[in-house]
Amino acid sequence: MSSDFVGQPHDFDFLVGRWNVSNRRLRQRHVGSSDWHEFPATSQAFSHLGGIVSVDEIQFPTEGFSGCTLRTLDRAARRWSIYWFGPIETSGARALTTVAHKLHSPDAC
Repeated sequence: MSSDFVGQPHDFDFLVGRWNVSNRRLRQRHVGSSDWHEFPATSQAFSHLGGIVSVDEIQFPTEGFSGCTLRTLDRAARRWSIYWFGPIETSGARALTTVAHKLHSPDAC
């Protein structure tokens, strides 16, 4: 995605609703592995305040954790901020603390 992306209200409305999600991740990363761990999740997403706030919660019943994403649009800058609340992964091992992250990336919208 180009750095010229312009955030608009309702950009994340395609997520709105309740979804059964199939996930997979490599059991070992950065070692050339092709052994995937597959697991289900249920996601529920909402749009608020005229589409400038997007919230979703995802539950991973077989993994024993859940998380929440909060997206807010800065109308003046026309840029989205995205926050994740829940477990994080560090070197392939799940952290046990709940933290919030703000994603900074030229390809994040």
